Amino acid sequence: MYDSGGRRIKRAVPIDVSGISFCTEEMLDRLRKIELLRDYTDHALEKIETSITWTTANPRTADA
Repeated sequence: MYDSGGRRIKRAVPIDVSGISFCTEEMLDRLRKIELLRDYTDHALEKIETSITWTTANPRTADA
């Protein structure tokens, strides 16, 4: 941005917290149908599954 000589404009974006939720399978299916989001969605789900697998195999001990 600085190399282009353009001006950086910062804006606040209000987000209604009550509108945020976890994705359901139905929502994920709809997102996968969007070409630009398909790779991102698949990659994110792989990371989540890997994290769950690792966490299950390596539970925290009471000492940690």
